Amino acid sequence: MKKRRNKPFLRGLLLLLLLSSCNKAPMNGPLDGMWQLMEITRADGEKIDVKAEQRYYCVQLRLLSFVKTGSCLFLGRFVYNGDSLLIHDVRIYFSEERLASKEALWPFGMSDVSEHFAVEEITCSRMVLKSEHATLGFRKY
Repeated sequence: MKKRRNKPFLRGLLLLLLLSSCNKAPMNGPLDGMWQLMEITRADGEKIDVKAEQRYYCVQLRLLSFVKTGSCLFLGRFVYNGDSLLIHDVRIYFSEERLASKEALWPFGMSDVSEHFAVEEITCSRMVLKSEHATLGFRKY
């Protein structure tokens, strides 16, 4: 009789383990996903509204894609540790040999191919990054 009582319990336990093991936590925590750049505030205080220009930071695994209106322009690597974000090695998409230019990266709020940001705020819907040159405001898309 004991064997019959344990079978439904064991089946339920097995099902619970299978279902819970399928959920993967995001590798980069709240940073993972697609972020629309909403505004750039330069170090001199000038605010630039860039919402209509549809610029995005797409974060997945260890890559950061810089996207404008559906086209990936640049790929970069990053190191994220909760309160800081180092974006580096930003290259032109489909041309891994060529680093992106400073001029091409400025519309995304970066002043060079390697830049350190303090993560001032990050929630499920909003992110604020601050560097020496600019403060970037994002919304989760």
